[in-house]
Amino acid sequence: MRKASRLFEIIQILRLARQPVTAAMIAGQLE
Repeated sequence: MRKASRLFEIIQILRLARQPVTAAMIAGQLE
């Protein structure tokens, strides 16, 4: 996965999350 698309994924996760998102949660989503 390219860095740009990964960054976009992280942004999407942060925008959609209702509760504060931890780094561990982001890592779990990307795997």
